[in-house]
Amino acid sequence: MQTKIKPNVKVFDFNKDLADGLKDQARFWAKTKRELDLVPVTHTQAYDFTNSAKDIAVELKTDSYDSSNFFFERYSSIQAQTPGGPWQSHGKNVDVLFYWFKNKQLEPYYGFALSELIEFLDCYVKKNKPRLIEVKNKGYTTGGYLIPIQDVIHLAHIQQGAA
Repeated sequence: MQTKIKPNVKVFDFNKDLADGLKDQARFWAKTKRELDLVPVTHTQAYDFTNSAKDIAVELKTDSYDSSNFFFERYSSIQAQTPGGPWQSHGKNVDVLFYWFKNKQLEPYYGFALSELIEFLDCYVKKNKPRLIEVKNKGYTTGGYLIPIQDVIHLAHIQQGAA
């Protein structure tokens, strides 16, 4: 069952969200560096971490809400139909997407092979037709889908802290 979300009237600030994201990346790295063997990359890279031993690029998606859903951004701009979230990362040759619920009780995170996740999401959206959730930003609107965790969990190659 999907969580009902009220229409988003708040206008998000990209620069503030970016600064918060960088703090979240540092916290995630401190929390997981021993078990995941990740190395942060510079802010100018197209991804957040690398694992040079396995030659993989890693993107981190962090959410601060406590929900039974993942939110996968589909369009960074609905108006321009530019890819967002996993689709944008895939275009930047990212291999793995970590999704971290930083405020849930056990701070669970999930690791997905990005190409496998996108293939699944494309089929899921086509079949189930979830509502596109709009998120207002200054000058553009992003859009994404709420997907129940239980519908995607079978794809997670890494799970930590999940209840």
